[in-house]
Amino acid sequence: MKRVLAVLGCLLCVAGAARPLQGLAQPLPSQINPDTLGGKTFDEHWERLDASEMAKRPAAPTRWRTVLGAGDPSKAAYRTGSGSSIYVDATFAGVAEGRVLDKPLGLNPFQIDPGASLAIVGSKTPTALLPIMFDRPYWAGVLTTKFSFSQLFGYFEITAQLPVGKGFWPAFWLLPVRGAWPQNGELDVFEGLGEPEQIHAGIISGADHLTSSVPIKLPFKVGGPGADWHSYGVAWSADEIVWYVDRKEVRRVPTPSDMKQVPMYLLLNLAIGGKWGGWPDETTPWPGEFVIQRVSAWKLPG
Repeated sequence: MKRVLAVLGCLLCVAGAARPLQGLAQPLPSQINPDTLGGKTFDEHWERLDASEMAKRPAAPTRWRTVLGAGDPSKAAYRTGSGSSIYVDATFAGVAEGRVLDKPLGLNPFQIDPGASLAIVGSKTPTALLPIMFDRPYWAGVLTTKFSFSQLFGYFEITAQLPVGKGFWPAFWLLPVRGAWPQNGELDVFEGLGEPEQIHAGIISGADHLTSSVPIKLPFKVGGPGADWHSYGVAWSADEIVWYVDRKEVRRVPTPSDMKQVPMYLLLNLAIGGKWGGWPDETTPWPGEFVIQRVSAWKLPG
């Protein structure tokens, strides 16, 4: 038996010399080039905004969903962005006495420049509308691919300009298609806290009892007058997760045990106010704009 195993081991060594063994993990690169990856699986250049509320999964979903959709549409949790903001869209009519009203309020956080960019805009809630907007003083927007696109492993990237100012909270992140949060994890490609030269790269794992968000100091301004476009990405494999800014590594961790089997979908949002980054004050410039030029995903090679 030992002789057979030895011969088999030699054969495997020879085969391995010709090409890597299937499933053999290779470290993710410190500088990523999407041209060397597998096929592009998702690409959004905003020729138009294909989005709708989709309270439930429809037979033919739009590309983007405009709510997080936790529970009843007449409840605040359905549209909560943070403790002081809600997510709205052009169809949102407000809620009164436990009932969604009929006439849209005309608050649209999505401003598109066809083929160029999409801005998610956040602003103050008009005083007269507070009673039908869950008394949240701010409104903004969210877009998710929960019903239209998800992927297990890959490289996910956004090119954007972020709002600068106290209380602004833009993010690009991934959530699993099944499991009660934080089951199967959460992957934050970036979160911004209105800081001009800093983002945060984060991960949450229920199984590994991990909540970790690392501040990333940047050599450029994320937004505001004269700001350039910059890319923020994450490569996710069964073995490790690497965050990138302008395709250069800024953080690396082993893949948590609960983030190895369940595909994730994409989320883009601008929330306003919260315990982590604080609330807007007299210095906050209004409106806040999270401007997105492109969102793409690729498969990893192999």
